Amino acid sequence: VCGRVKEVRLARHTGTSNLKGFGYVQFLTEEAAAIAVNKTNMRVDDRVCIVDYEQGRPKGSFRGGDGRLWRKGRGGEGGRGG
Repeated sequence: VCGRVKEVRLARHTGTSNLKGFGYVQFLTEEAAAIAVNKTNMRVDDRVCIVDYEQGRPKGSFRGGDGRLWRKGRGGEGGRGG
């Protein structure tokens, strides 16, 4: 357990909307993010989980469930939220 999560964005393949196997997690506090980064290389369901700080803006593969590109302020997944 790292801390409270504010938002999760998952990368999807264009056209198929299949998950690519990575994404972004935004924590409510910097301390929670630091705890997560310190847990890099842990195993989740027999897969290695790499955790690092975000560098730059989201790539074009970050789409909501409706296929539209995710945009900050639009509410993320499917345009819901605030």
